[in-house]
Amino acid sequence: MKHTPGPWDYRECKPNSGWWFIDCPNGSIGWGTFASPPDAQEDYGESNIRVMAAAPDLLNALKIMLHGEEIGEYECQRTGFPRLAERWDKARAAIAKAEGQSGS
Repeated sequence: MKHTPGPWDYRECKPNSGWWFIDCPNGSIGWGTFASPPDAQEDYGESNIRVMAAAPDLLNALKIMLHGEEIGEYECQRTGFPRLAERWDKARAAIAKAEGQSGS
């Protein structure tokens, strides 16, 4: 593994500061400014940090989806690997986190 394992979460350092923290389970905190360019119509700072914080969940969901496809549904059922509906649920949850719909 070449990244800090998830789950990651995010929070703003100070309201409207443009500075954000990414909290990781090992206690490390990544931080930085994720503001939009000055001529942007809206601020993408929080949107960008949400996607970064959801990165481990998105990666995990993709790996689960691909592995389930590789071994087939019968083998998933036989071995207890998440069935297709569960794999889709994990993918939907990761997307919702990235889009800020999961109450991070």
